[in-house]
Amino acid sequence: MKNRPFNRFIGEERSILEQDLNITFLEKAFVRNILQKLSAMAYMIAHF
Repeated sequence: MKNRPFNRFIGEERSILEQDLNITFLEKAFVRNILQKLSAMAYMIAHF
């Protein structure tokens, strides 16, 4: 019972972190998609 405020604080921090992680995850997925397209184009050009 005595570490309940601490758990609530961690929960709030975690929700903030998860919001940041969702943004970075979407950005990473977007960048990864572009990188995959570029590498696929480079592969096609190299093996043409």
